[in-house]
Amino acid sequence: MASQLPNGDIPVPTASAAETFDDIPQARKQAIREAVMGDYYARLQAVKKAVDAMTITQREMFHRSLTETLALLSVGETKK
Repeated sequence: MASQLPNGDIPVPTASAAETFDDIPQARKQAIREAVMGDYYARLQAVKKAVDAMTITQREMFHRSLTETLALLSVGETKK
């Protein structure tokens, strides 16, 4: 299924409710995975850089907060 851009000359794929990730060609799936992982690693590196710039006290507070948040999330997941 494709729709037209306002100028009407370029078809743009649109997803239907019946389409799933399995319907996407393998090469496109790989490109999607690579883009998502690239964004993930870029964000991870940005967080690491920010943590490295923190003082020891700030870093300890960050790790404590992260630990508490992850513990709360894991408890929430087990209740589902």
